[in-house]
Parts: sequence; C-alpha cells; structure tokens
Amino acid sequence: MAKISSRIARIGIVVIAALMVETVALIQYFSVRRVIEDDNFVRSRIVLGAMRDEVSHKLELVELTMQENQRNIRQALGRPDSLFRAVEHLIDDNPIIVGGCLAFIPDYYPSRGRLFEPYVAKNEKGFHAEQIASPHHDYTLNPAYIQVMEGHGPVWSDPYLYGDSSPRSLTTYSFPVTDPAGKTVAVCGLDVDLSWLGDVLNARQHFRSSFALLLTEDGKLVAGPPAGRTPEREVLRVLDYLSGGRLDKRFAAVPSIRLEKAPHWQLVQVYYRNELYAPLRKMHLLHLSLILIGLLMLLLMINRYARNEQKLYEAGIEQARIGSELAVAGRIQASMLPKIFPDGVYGVLAPAREVGGDLYDCFLRDGKLFFCIGDVSGKGVPSAMIMSKVHSLFRVLSEREDSPALIAGHLNQLACRNNETNAFVTFFLGILDPQDGALVYCNAGHDRPVWLNGDTVSLLPAESNLPLGVFPDISYVEQSCLLKEGDGLFLYTDGLTEARNPEYKLFMRERMLAELSRCRELPARALVEAMLAAVGQFVAGAPQSDDLTMLYISRKSIV
Repeated sequence: MAKISSRIARIGIVVIAALMVETVALIQYFSVRRVIEDDNFVRSRIVLGAMRDEVSHKLELVELTMQENQRNIRQALGRPDSLFRAVEHLIDDNPIIVGGCLAFIPDYYPSRGRLFEPYVAKNEKGFHAEQIASPHHDYTLNPAYIQVMEGHGPVWSDPYLYGDSSPRSLTTYSFPVTDPAGKTVAVCGLDVDLSWLGDVLNARQHFRSSFALLLTEDGKLVAGPPAGRTPEREVLRVLDYLSGGRLDKRFAAVPSIRLEKAPHWQLVQVYYRNELYAPLRKMHLLHLSLILIGLLMLLLMINRYARNEQKLYEAGIEQARIGSELAVAGRIQASMLPKIFPDGVYGVLAPAREVGGDLYDCFLRDGKLFFCIGDVSGKGVPSAMIMSKVHSLFRVLSEREDSPALIAGHLNQLACRNNETNAFVTFFLGILDPQDGALVYCNAGHDRPVWLNGDTVSLLPAESNLPLGVFPDISYVEQSCLLKEGDGLFLYTDGLTEARNPEYKLFMRERMLAELSRCRELPARALVEAMLAAVGQFVAGAPQSDDLTMLYISRKSIV
C-alpha cells in the first residue's frame, strides 16, 4: 500500500511538473508572441516608410518635370501650333507620364474657338496629338480645372481606369500655366501611369502571402497585389476593416502610413497570422514533443530511478527553457534631416534642381555627438534612394554601436546589396565627446573635413578608405584626435568646392579655407550662413550643378 501511495505520489509529482513546464511554455509562448508582434509592427513601419519614399520620389519627379518645362510652354503661348510640340516634349521627359494636355481659359485663342485643349499621348508608334475640346467635352466643368483656376495650386486626381480593351490605372497631375505677365491662362494636366506601383508594393514583402495596398486619402483603392498573389476577397476584407469593420482573425495588425505631401495617399501593410507565428508554433510543438517524451521516459523508469526524480524534474524544467531567448532585429527608423540642432552645431543642405544624393545627420546619445555627411555618385532617383537607405541605417546603427569603423562596415554591406547601378557613397562619420574633446571618426572616400584649431585652419588628418558600395568585404579603419575647447570641425560635400560661377570657374578648396579662416570666430549657424553667402556671391546666379551640404560642429557649447 505504501509503495502504491509512493508511486501515486511520484506520478503526481510528474504530473505537477508537467503542468508547471507547460505553464512556463505558455507564458513563454505569449511573451515571445508579443515580442514578435511588436517587432513586426516596427518592421512594417520600415517597409511602409521605404514604400512611401519610393512612391513620393516618383510623384515628385512628375512635379519636377512640370516645373522644369513650364518655361517651354510659356514660350509657345504665342504660337498655338507649337503647343503640341511643347506638350510632346513635356511628356517625353518622364517615362511614367503617358499623356498631357493644356486646357486654356475660354476664348484665349479666338481663332481656335471658345475652348482649346491640345492633347498629346504616347503610344507604341510614338506620339498622337489632337485637339480634344468640344461641346461634348467642356473641360471648364472639370473639378481639377476649377480648383487650379481658383488658385488652390496643383491638384492630384484620384486614380481612374482609362482605355477600352486593356484599361490601365492613371492619375492626373494638374498644374497652373501662367503667361509672361503672371496670369493663369491654362491648366496643364499630366496623365501618370500607375502600373509601376505593383512592383513598389511587392518588392519588400517578408512573407509569401503578405501584401500591401495603396489607398486614396478617403480610403479608395489605388493599387494592390497582383491577382495571382492575393485573392480579391482578401483585399476586400482589409478594405472593409479600414472603413470601420472588424479585422478578420486570419490577419495580424494592419499598420498604415500616409504620404507626407499631396496627394496624401495611404500605404497599408497586411500580414497573415499563420505566416507571422509559424516559427513560434514550430518551436512550441517541438517543445511539447520533447516534454511528452521526457514524461514518458519518467513514467517507464519511475520505480527504478526514484532517487533521480528530482534531477529528472530539474532537467525537464531546464528543457522547458530551451529556446527562451529570441534575437529580435534592431528597430530601423527612417530619419529625415535634423531640424533641431544641439548648441554649437548647425548644418544645411541646398539641393540642386534635380534629385540628388547628399545627406548629413547629427544627434546626441549618451552625452556624445554622433554625426555624418555623405554623397552618392551619380544623379537622380537611384542615388537618392540609396542615400535614403544609408541615412536611415546610420541612425539605427548609431543607436547601438560606438565604433565608426563598424558602422561604416555595416553601411557598406547594405550599399553593396543589389547594387545594380554600381553606385557608391562617399561617407564621413564621427563620434565626439564634448566633455574631453575626444573625436573618433572614419572616412569612406569623402572629402576631408576642415579642422579650425585656434588660428589654424587645416584639413583633418583622415585616411581615405574606399567609399561605401564598392566591395562588400572591406575592413574600415577608424582614427581619433582631440578637439580643444573652441575648436571646430567643418564638413562639406563637393557641391561646395565645385560650385561654378558664370565663367565656369570652381569655388575650390583654397577659397573655402580662406573663407573659413575669415569667419572662424562666428557661432555655428552664423558660420554656415556666411559660407552659403560666400558661395552665393561667387556663383553670381549661375545654375547650381550639384547638391551643396555643410555641417559645422564647435566644441564650445554642445549640450
């Protein structure tokens, strides 16, 4: 009887141990699940931020196309027949613009009738031009025309389908056209093809079934996943939730983000729970299997190994902790140029007319100033996109890393990944301790900063490592020096030294050093503004050919 009671007691201990292990496993399960949810939310914001930047860049290029061609259109106003050629040149300047028109105010050209609207469209054979205004097509009733003429500025229309046999999704950007006297005489409408949105929305999906949606400001669908990727009913369920319905239990949280500028479209990222929690479920099932096997072995050997029950129980508890630590990817946060500077620090970026690739950043962490400046080779959207990624990663890496060389190494690996354009980034980053003036820095092929040391103005001794994006397996070398109280560090891109005047002469490094020597006693902001004024006086109104970026750091009063 005592043996039976002892066996029952031992079995009870095993059962209690099993319950405890499973309780710990469940607590771990839900704790890790919460971590996964938080991490997925951050990752979604990063994905959405990258999508937003790419969509915004595309739309900004359309706006830039209109702004750069406005002079050609204004010059053609006196010759109605040449307007078709002006519109053709306008839409040929941007590959995603498929058509364009000029809707003139009534009776602007009496010989052409009350309404005159030259329209040019791209097709497989080239361009098709026609005058489309008629009594059946009175563009003066168009809401976009009315808004622009009433002085509300440029207008983006909601997307719409155009065409009969193979309709495609378009949006129209309407912009006021003024005559030499500044009077608005027409509205220019650019038809923008949105077929590229599918690639943007699906290029960065982490899971096979996840997808993204682009919606108008009031919730109408602009673009979604291809039909073969996601059934239409799934998209409709998400749209129902966003309009106030309940979220389908198969979906995880659905984060969203808006474009910062007009047309203020919304980007929405969708994940399925079964994919999001699949690794966690596998780990939990493996955990349960191991527990069951251990309990079965305990039950079969309980009489023979009674004295080892405690050890087996402890082994089970220890086994229950297997896999309790989960590496969570660092939260990457896209960052824009700093708007608030620490005392003694000031920077400025003066962009050229085309999309550029300069950046700078600075922030305080743990009492130290982290700062950087960079310039992407080449021009246009690819360079801007690469710099946007490098800029964002610098922020993230600097939140957890104190070595400029290691930060540069990580940035280089990212810049080399999928670098089909063979673009590279010249980059300088440093960490300054304002208390003792200790400066640690790494130079990845960038112009050496200027060291304002008392009455001496000289280049900082900085070894030039290879730029980011050249070769993935590069070991970067960091250096250090000591800034004395009152010393300053001036960082710049080649848009400063290569600024040209009307005679095509360069500003040059020597002139920069002379100007810095002249204004070295000024506070940070005043010094940067003085350098801007010096460059402006030198170029004397000549067109800016490259982005110009400057960052000045003084050890006087960084707090």
